[in-house]
Amino acid sequence: MSKWIRFCAYFSLFSLTMVSCSSMNMGTSFKVESPKKVVLENGLKVRLYEDRSLPYLSFYLLIKTGSAEDSMAQSGTAAMMSHLLDKGTANLSAEQLANRLESIGATFSQSVDHDFIMLSAQGLSFYHQELTDLFSEIVLRPSFKKTEMNRIKRRWVQHLDQMVENPSGLASLMYNRYFYGEHPYARSSFGTKRDIKMMKRKNIFKYYLKYIRPNNAELAVVGRYPKSLIEDLNKKFKKWKNRTAARASFPSQSLIEETQVLLVNGPRLSQAHIVVGQSGVVRKNKDYLALKVINTILGGTFTSRLMSDVRAKKGLTYSISANLSSRKNAGALKVTTFTRVNKVKETLEAILQNLKNLGESGVTAEELAKAKAYLKGSFPRQLQTAESLAKTQMLLSHYSVEKSYLSDYIENLESLTLSEVNRVVREHWKQKKFKILVYGPKKKLLPQLRSFGIVKVKSYRDYL
Repeated sequence: MSKWIRFCAYFSLFSLTMVSCSSMNMGTSFKVESPKKVVLENGLKVRLYEDRSLPYLSFYLLIKTGSAEDSMAQSGTAAMMSHLLDKGTANLSAEQLANRLESIGATFSQSVDHDFIMLSAQGLSFYHQELTDLFSEIVLRPSFKKTEMNRIKRRWVQHLDQMVENPSGLASLMYNRYFYGEHPYARSSFGTKRDIKMMKRKNIFKYYLKYIRPNNAELAVVGRYPKSLIEDLNKKFKKWKNRTAARASFPSQSLIEETQVLLVNGPRLSQAHIVVGQSGVVRKNKDYLALKVINTILGGTFTSRLMSDVRAKKGLTYSISANLSSRKNAGALKVTTFTRVNKVKETLEAILQNLKNLGESGVTAEELAKAKAYLKGSFPRQLQTAESLAKTQMLLSHYSVEKSYLSDYIENLESLTLSEVNRVVREHWKQKKFKILVYGPKKKLLPQLRSFGIVKVKSYRDYL
């Protein structure tokens, strides 16, 4: 216990960085440490990020398949599989596993995206052997017990029932369905109520056996690991074998040929929630950095165009933001806000006018300079820990982004010219059509929305 107390004391003062700037005047010299790379005997690629400043050890296993591979009418399969991993194994019950992790001050967690799954375990390096044993036990020998699955199913269905109390979250979920249409990205990673209730244990096993394989994964080890680490990993993972799995064929993202409006009826809402989106780009697109700058100018900061106009000047909302969502197969550029029910038309007009102004006039030199300063200033903080660097580098590789993206980030950002940024504006904004979703009471909103195009109406219950 004394080691744990000392670790907590160290951690409270801790500010680890694996990224360093040779000068903080934001010149172009920006160094990112490269990990040592090893391949295990079973083919699993391993990145080693050694940091001996504190007695900690972390494992991050990136599975290069996510919920987009869930079969039709089986949404939530990847998420359920991931959440069941630490709910019992071939040798340990869920309670035993939790007690073992707690006894060494360790944690296990998972996150599920449409494009990937991240499994992680963190603990003290004093207990590196125990942590390695438990992590491999969780990944390689899950039991997927039906009782545990049913418990999670009940909780997820209850969560969806309660989504009506979180209208902004529900609006986001509904917009994905609306925007992506037939594309797998339209489906929630955690599934619909129908699919959750119909979920079967055999389908969870099928997904696990098909995709949780060393040739479909990459492992990052961060912290104070022992010299015997690779030998230990080879022993623990030697029975984990490769398997070739056919991937789903994703349809291309359909272009938005005319502005479309969807009104989702929420009769009891006192505020309306608005999402306006247009076609975006894949993450490896060559214009991604310029788009990130433009998104910052449009709605990425408190002083952005949308905040200055729609919030500060017109007083139509408390918060409004623009988001650049770029994935492996499709992307979106979205504006999200909420407003008083009787101000929806005015708010939408202001949003669309800002988008039109951006497309027609581009950005100014002053806006570009401010956006660059903001992005340069926030960049080092995003990579200040070895763990964040490890996860970021693995994901960039997963999205086929050039290895130099991080090391050249400041230089590439600084070299963006006004003419180049405005070229990207013209290509991605001018004369764009939008998909507009408004969630609120139909009777009060329908008359306001007719001027924007043909309005389709649905109930929020259609999306749960």
